[in-house]
Amino acid sequence: MKVHKDGDKVFDDIIRDHREKKEIMMETREEILMMFFLRIQKDKDFDTPLSLDNVKAVLKDIFFAGTQTTATTTEWAMSELLRKPKVMKEAQEEVRRVYGAKGYVDESNLHQLKYLNAVIRETLRLRSPLALLVPRK
Repeated sequence: MKVHKDGDKVFDDIIRDHREKKEIMMETREEILMMFFLRIQKDKDFDTPLSLDNVKAVLKDIFFAGTQTTATTTEWAMSELLRKPKVMKEAQEEVRRVYGAKGYVDESNLHQLKYLNAVIRETLRLRSPLALLVPRK
């Protein structure tokens, strides 16, 4: 219940911040989406009223759906790499070759990780996180 209340407060703060902004200032997709929800919430001609809880529920769905698909893909990639030690060794060697001198991984050289990119693409081909929505051929 505490985690739910804390999360609810975060979404309340986000909604409040967007209500206080002027529509002209909106630039990002996230801000445009939030303004869309708030506009529907105020619209008297809209068939179904949109409560504050409805807005928060949609935001939670958007946020958690994005993180869950990433987590699922990562789990499947690790599972497939554990099943194929040679592939894992090659991916590890590539990461060490690209980032070894730095000592940590950041976004600066991701474009050099060709083999790891292929591993991720193959994982998505074999184990789509949206299997029910995107049938595999």
